[in-house]
Amino acid sequence: MSPLSRVLTVFVGGFVGTSVRALILEANAHLSTTMGAFPRPVSYAYPMRLMAINTVGVFLASWLLHGPLRHPERIRARLLLLTGTLGGLTSYSALVTEGHLATQHGLAPLVALVALSASLAALAAVGGRLAAVRRGVPA
Repeated sequence: MSPLSRVLTVFVGGFVGTSVRALILEANAHLSTTMGAFPRPVSYAYPMRLMAINTVGVFLASWLLHGPLRHPERIRARLLLLTGTLGGLTSYSALVTEGHLATQHGLAPLVALVALSASLAALAAVGGRLAAVRRGVPA
């Protein structure tokens, strides 16, 4: 696989993953004030959805890496799905840069969300690995 085809493979996967993330975030935008009996502040809706996307993305990446894509010879699929698609889908930088949380509510809520997101991602990574190993996912 040439270096150019590797870059293009990651680019295509990244485009797909980023597009899916954007569609999910926009499709659920109206839920930010209508969910539950108590309306949630609009400023928390985006990072909470992003945290859920990140957690699911990390679980899938871990499952694929320790399951179906564990062999290095599956480089094209690894570049497309792991590096590109799931790398574009997950976006910790977007969660960290939610600066309006800090300006509207202080730094504590933003720090708590980032810590919770990182903790959930760690659990998702372990869970994805365990799911792949316990199920004996064929390589």
